This record gives sequence, structure tokens and C-alpha cells, in this order.
Amino acid sequence: MSHDELTRRQVLQGGAGVAVGGAALVACAHDGISGLAASGPEDPEMPDQVAARYTPITDPLHLTAIATVPSNADAGVNAIALQNPLGLPMEILEIKWALQAVGVTGGNCPGLTGGTIACKLDLGKIPITNGHVPVWSMCPGRFVGREIALIDGAAASDGLPRAACEYAWKLPRPLYVPAGAILVPTFHHRGLIQDDVAVRISYSARNLIAGASPSKRLAIPWAAAFTSKNFTVFSATADADGSHETDLVNPHDETVFLQRFVGRVGSFEFGTTPTVPPSVFSSDTLDPDFAYDLLRLRMRSSLGFPLVRDPLRFNAVFDPTTRSWELPGTEMPPKSYYNVALSSGISAVPAADQQAQVFIGLTGWREIERGAGIGGAA
Repeated sequence: MSHDELTRRQVLQGGAGVAVGGAALVACAHDGISGLAASGPEDPEMPDQVAARYTPITDPLHLTAIATVPSNADAGVNAIALQNPLGLPMEILEIKWALQAVGVTGGNCPGLTGGTIACKLDLGKIPITNGHVPVWSMCPGRFVGREIALIDGAAASDGLPRAACEYAWKLPRPLYVPAGAILVPTFHHRGLIQDDVAVRISYSARNLIAGASPSKRLAIPWAAAFTSKNFTVFSATADADGSHETDLVNPHDETVFLQRFVGRVGSFEFGTTPTVPPSVFSSDTLDPDFAYDLLRLRMRSSLGFPLVRDPLRFNAVFDPTTRSWELPGTEMPPKSYYNVALSSGISAVPAADQQAQVFIGLTGWREIERGAGIGGAA
């Protein structure tokens, strides 16, 4: 058998397969950006092989770490828990978060949402997020009953106490992580509830063979967000707020290829505690007037081009189910930003006991030269 005909089993077992890793990689070479590759040689003893990006090895890998974050404080995790235990390079495909209030009776916490915790992600010297970004601002919506884990079969999506909130960001391109490197998260509790929050972060990934050589240019995810002031939902007067140039920003020297905008609304009883499921204004009957009618937005680019020219209803821009505006591959120029202008109208039945906060995020990716700040990737 020639070096270019090595089976997956031989590579796993080492020997000649490891000695000629370069030849095996050449046989599977491709552009390295899209995450696709030609299939490796079939091994009849290990059927149903899945094509890899750089190598015939694509064994799945799931890594998890947990942190407890006090209210109005920051916290990190044991980063070693998020390092590939096999000592191999890997690709992260999806990042998942689960949030649970600590120390409350039965785990119930009606104020817990994905806006409670913000997350900062760094791979070596490479920032993945624009500082701390609210977790749900990185993640498109799912059925509300799946974002909120209720206790003991309680009724769904009506503001009842909940045990945990769950969110997931499927990365727009696989994130290459060299052997020994770690995508490090840190968390910030935004103080919307008094309880400590236990945060579980998980990476769904796949292994790459030792010595795998990725493309000379790596796809790096990017996330940024804008969080508004509190609006009185049923107000007797009009109100307004807007983002800053440091919020929905591409601060890099490279173009960011957008994945989507995410738009959510969190409700606050008496201006202090969220009391309804996340973004329920966009699709439910609890407070349809706010996102459906009272809340409007305009958007423009830093170059002056209109994204949303005229004031439109919030949930006319962001899909009520997914809470997103899909933008696959749309280019955001280097050193640019998007400006959001929010306005709320006058309610026919004013009431001051409920407020709302608007969350808008953007996700995408950029390309950098291999070795530019990622340990072990040079």
C-alpha cells in the first residue's frame, strides 16, 4: 500500500501513517476555509467515514466548563477543561451556553434570561467577541420552550419560574484551534437579578490529526452587540435611544463577512427584574404592543448607507421566531460600524410598572494569516 492510500485505522494506530503525515495531508488538501474536503481512503473495517477538512480524522469531541458568576461581577472557568485532551488540533463548530440561577428555591428564577450573562471569548491574542457580549445576542432564537428549561413540567413560556436558559451559536465557519491552544471564555453578570448564575459553556468540535496544516488564512468568528437603556413599555411619552460606534463594530483591519443580526427584547417588572421569557414580545401575547407596534428602529452604516431607512416595527426587521435577520456573507468593511436608532411610541393605556431593554447583536467571521496571534498555529 502506498503512503497516499493509508486508511483511517492505520493513522489512528500510528506507525507508518504518522511517519508520512505530510503525504496523507497532501492527499486531502483543499482551500481550508469552507470546512469541506475530499474523502480519505475507505477502510472496510471502519465504514461510513466522514470527510474531513485537513485529514481523514474527524472524530467528534465535546468539551464543557462551568463557572459560578456573582451578581455584578466577572468570573472565568478552569480553561484546561476546554483544551483538547488528546493534545491534537481541533475545529470548534458550535458554542453552547446553559444558565442556571444558584441558591434559589427549587432552582426557580423567573428573572433569568440570556441577557443576564455576557460572555467574552479569546483564542490566544485573537478576540472572538467585542468585549463581553450578552449570550442571547450571539444566538438565533429557537422555540421559546427549548430556550427555557422549566421545572417539573410547568406550563411553557408564560413567565413561570424556570430552572435554566439554553442558547447555541453555530459558528459561520469552523474555528481552527491548534494543539495546546484554548478558546478561553470569561463571563460578566449584568446584575439584572440578585442571584448568582452557574454558567455551563460547551464546545462541539472535531479532532484533527497531529501536525495537520490548515490553510494559510484562518476563518475567525466575530460577535458584537448593542444593549439599549430601559424603555417604559406602556409610556405616556415618546422615548428614544441609539447605539454608539463602539457597539455593532468591525474594529479589525479585515472585512467581516456577516452571518446575521440578532434582535431580542427583555421585559423588566418595575424596571428591575425580567419577568417574562426572552424575546416573547416578538411572538407572544404578553406585550405585543411594544415590539409589534410601539418599538421602532432605523439602521445605517458608518459610511452613511441606510440599512433600515424609515422607522420600522422591531419585529418587522427581526423574524419573530428566530429573532434574527439573516445576512450570509454580507461584507462589513474594516474599521466600520452600524448605527441603530430606537424610538418608542405613546401607549393608549399608559402604565409605568413595566420596562423593556433592547438587545441587538451581529455575528460573522473574518480571515487572518495563520500564526497571527494563535499559539501553535504558525
